[in-house]
Amino acid sequence: MMRTATEKSRTGLGPRRVWATALGLVLILALLAACGERPSASSTAESALTTAAPSQPSMNDSVGQALLAFWFKAAGEIALSDAAASFVPPQTFPVYAMDFGDQLTQEAMDAIATKLGMGAAREHPPMEVRDNRWRLMFMSQDPNYFLLEDTLFDQQMSDRISAGEQIQPPSGEKARAAADKYLSSLGYADSLQFEETTSHASLATSADGKSSRDYPTATVVKYRVTLDGVPLVGREAAVTVTIGPNGAIVGFDHQVHAGKRVGVVKLRPVAEAVADLKAGLTEDPSQAWTEVGDLSQVTIDSVEVVEYRAYPASPERYYKPVYVFHSQALEGTKSDWLVSAFDAAGGNGVPPDPPAGQRAKLDALDAPALITLYLTTTDPAVIFYLSAPTLKSDILAPNRYPEKRHEGDVANLTLKGPANISLDPHEYPPAEWPIQEQFVATYDLTAERDPSMPPGPQVSFVYVGREKPDSPWKLLGVGSGP
Repeated sequence: MMRTATEKSRTGLGPRRVWATALGLVLILALLAACGERPSASSTAESALTTAAPSQPSMNDSVGQALLAFWFKAAGEIALSDAAASFVPPQTFPVYAMDFGDQLTQEAMDAIATKLGMGAAREHPPMEVRDNRWRLMFMSQDPNYFLLEDTLFDQQMSDRISAGEQIQPPSGEKARAAADKYLSSLGYADSLQFEETTSHASLATSADGKSSRDYPTATVVKYRVTLDGVPLVGREAAVTVTIGPNGAIVGFDHQVHAGKRVGVVKLRPVAEAVADLKAGLTEDPSQAWTEVGDLSQVTIDSVEVVEYRAYPASPERYYKPVYVFHSQALEGTKSDWLVSAFDAAGGNGVPPDPPAGQRAKLDALDAPALITLYLTTTDPAVIFYLSAPTLKSDILAPNRYPEKRHEGDVANLTLKGPANISLDPHEYPPAEWPIQEQFVATYDLTAERDPSMPPGPQVSFVYVGREKPDSPWKLLGVGSGP
């Protein structure tokens, strides 16, 4: 697998790191908890565009939000630059349903392989196409959601470096020109905006054989995806092309779904979003886990409205508007924070727990039975009870676009698994969820649940987990790809 040098994305979705001040933050968090300084749930009226009001967050989210709240408390009152203070958002903004595609067929995969220039002599492992150089991997049922890599490149670079050759990756300018030409030739360029170039590294042993390390061998060109000209941000919301030292394409990552406009929503005032930012209520919990320094002042330099893609294992099936606050601390640290831009005017609150007898039966379900019930039930209380904390946070998000289930709308359900595949350790740390399994569910949907789930064949990758061997199984996530 090709490796790209670690980068901090424009949206601030970096690793969760709180090394230097961990002990001090633990003490501060304890004081905050004792003083009751924690974001609270709001009770609001029912809305046609939302299904639930904010809830008490999970343990991980609570800690992250408290850290972010401390970050701004330590920094003092957030200051807005003239540009940020004068920003006036539009009254409404579009919502897009993700196009997850239908059943992924061998014909569709081969068509993409041919389009990308792969050789005629091919192998076909599950959800892959390979020739004597390239490996094309499909990450969902959408044939345009793929990762292409040159399987020979890293080894070739390693051998050349070990032989004493100095590898010179192309400059950012040359790499971008090559990537632009490549994307245009394939018809992928129209909805992309250039963002930045980074370095790709290959592991190699030095010519004297004394050390092994990563050497820069290629340049990665990153593009933002746009929907009707509006940038898309979030995890797996970018397209990258990797250019080798001779200007050849050695990698192409196109893990993004097309979006179909399905309606508009009213945007909330920017001041409300700033208040959420101060409280640590960002759209993605991992944003709260950034490096914390000795900050004395934070200034929001600018604000924009963009579309947001939630993390892949989320049940979310929409691109939805968020505010991006481009901020800067006094000592120069820059961060971008995503906060919901929905008009959070309603919600149904936390569903009540099922009765004790029913809870006991739900707790006794094995993994396949839990998945079957989760996918077929129309009872929101059961759906909520079977969900793990992070999934509950998604279900209760104030900007969650509604799903309408119908009795008996799932037919011919089959499960394949389990596979020993875990979710993002930032969302479900192995220390807390040591038992995680993946199942592939195929079924026919007989009625539309929302615009992104029309009737017809469906394939879902479902993740379940246990906190202990004798703990009840919980639903961790449902996605369109592994």
